[in-house]
Amino acid sequence: MKFIERPHTYPRNYWLSRPDSKLRTGWMEKAKCKDLDTDIFFPEIRSKPKVKIAKAICSNCHVRRECLDYALGADLDYGIWGGLTWLERINLKRHGYSSS
Repeated sequence: MKFIERPHTYPRNYWLSRPDSKLRTGWMEKAKCKDLDTDIFFPEIRSKPKVKIAKAICSNCHVRRECLDYALGADLDYGIWGGLTWLERINLKRHGYSSS
């Protein structure tokens, strides 16, 4: 397995700078996280308090499913998307979840 070193944080709208015409991003304007500090959703490894905060925000978000589908469709391997960590998203895929 090849490990890639990742920065601890990503600049705001980093993922939007990687356009993919197949992925829809209109839902992002409706997301509860859109004006929040991205450090919450891209925490340092093993930062359980930030992960817990991010998941709490996601749990009340109306576009959580769209966010999760986006992360799975783009194979995003870092950050909290749709209320799930990268490892949780991998497990979801292994158990047959398919984005809509």
